[in-house]
Amino acid sequence: MANGQHYSNATATFPVSPHSRVNWKPSNSCSTRRLPYMHDFQRIQQRFVEAVTAPEQKDLVDVEPQRLAVYRRLLKNNIVQFVERAFPVLLSLLSKPRKAALLQQFYSQFRGHSPYFHHIAQSFAEFCQKQPELPAFAADLAYYEWLEVAVANAPEQVAERATLWRWNSTLQSIVSFYPLDKISPAFQPQQPLPQAQCFVVYRQPHGAIRFSKLSPLTALWLHQSGWPEEGFSQRQIIQFSQSVLSQQPPSEVAETVQQALMNLAEVKVLIPPFNRSKDPV
Repeated sequence: MANGQHYSNATATFPVSPHSRVNWKPSNSCSTRRLPYMHDFQRIQQRFVEAVTAPEQKDLVDVEPQRLAVYRRLLKNNIVQFVERAFPVLLSLLSKPRKAALLQQFYSQFRGHSPYFHHIAQSFAEFCQKQPELPAFAADLAYYEWLEVAVANAPEQVAERATLWRWNSTLQSIVSFYPLDKISPAFQPQQPLPQAQCFVVYRQPHGAIRFSKLSPLTALWLHQSGWPEEGFSQRQIIQFSQSVLSQQPPSEVAETVQQALMNLAEVKVLIPPFNRSKDPV
């Protein structure tokens, strides 16, 4: 129906006229009843998955070894190739044998519970948090690289004609004592920095993923928990910054804030008000 609503139960969706009443309710057995053979099918399916992911297990399923080897190779290649694309910097730091061993260890332990490929990257980042033999910065670097995947798949929330400053809705951040933006095979820091740095990853309106490092002051803006959910005004940012930089002249702080706001708006880290002329200073 053109102007109708939809009423949904566990198994189907029915068009409903806006003038009708929905009195029917599915019985409890309707959404939970299983056909007799479903339990056996799920058991066989689980055994097949175990046979594919654990080559050391023998005789789990009645499948020819050659055919099972094809399934194993396809599944492993898909997962490993996705991890390699998502973590190019981290994996480039490892020797070929160490990289192969790490990927094999992850693959043998990985148990996917999501149909989305980008969740594999999240699992690998979590896996790296528990690998003490990796460099000390590896856990932060893995998380930093995973943020690119997370941001690429993040929904964008567009506020029409917003009257306040807002952070880019896709923005994600990490605070680290390592220079994550500089790590490469030629530069692997051995000691943490004396002061933590804040890195952000975000998606611009045209879809490009960008990485940036915030200044200490703008990092405080980001992690200040007192901002209203709908955003903040320029006056609020200036007052907050003046309270933090109380040793500096208020006019100097205000000028610094205004310049920082313009810089962050230019690269789309911050989204300015629709009508900036009405933004209270």
